[in-house]
Amino acid sequence: MGMCYKRGFTLVELPAVSKRKSLAFTLVELLVVVAIIALLVSLLLPSLSRAKGSTRRVLCAGNLSHIGLGLIMYTEEHDGWYPAAEASGETPPAHVNWWQNTSLLHNFGVRPTQQQESILVCPSDENPGQFANGSPKPLWTSYAANTSCFGVARGGSRRPRRTSAVKVPSQTFAFGDACWDHDAPLVLGHQICVEGQFAFRHDGIAQILTPTREVLQFRPEDIPYDGDAPFWGNNPRYMTP
Repeated sequence: MGMCYKRGFTLVELPAVSKRKSLAFTLVELLVVVAIIALLVSLLLPSLSRAKGSTRRVLCAGNLSHIGLGLIMYTEEHDGWYPAAEASGETPPAHVNWWQNTSLLHNFGVRPTQQQESILVCPSDENPGQFANGSPKPLWTSYAANTSCFGVARGGSRRPRRTSAVKVPSQTFAFGDACWDHDAPLVLGHQICVEGQFAFRHDGIAQILTPTREVLQFRPEDIPYDGDAPFWGNNPRYMTP
């Protein structure tokens, strides 16, 4: 008669209760998983933030490029004349502040009922300027126009400039990021601009539109406040009177 052997349990063949215990996380293992997840999040967040900032900068550049297209359309409709950056006193009806120039705003695609969401607001600007311009809703904008380039209409003695007057349009400031925290108006110019009125809201960079629809990027140290450059357009070497 042969002998009968009874085989014992192995670890793999333990009862169901033991299987459940072997599959469960221990506290140490759970803490390790949480720590790894936290480390991955800390590594990814800066990259996500930079990507978000880059997206906003691209959208702002798109806004300025669209404004540049509207500016070109305006000059073509007005025989090569720029819109006045600002106007005061007894000026002809066509010469008004740029933010009140309905023809210019129309070319920008700005509508009276949608001005807060218009291309005049930079996606990175948390505090855009709000100004009344005679429309049902106030004008919201993150950008300022260059009086030294467009000219100022006052009392009929000063009028806007022609496009042909700007000798280096590809390097001249037309519109750009402005900072309303410093009570800057909707216009900037060489003689009225001070440091702090440009807004370097894109990781220390301000975006500037030229009359040729190029969008340039400037850091604070790159802005030529002395006027001896084509940036402002008011130097005789770079502007035809």
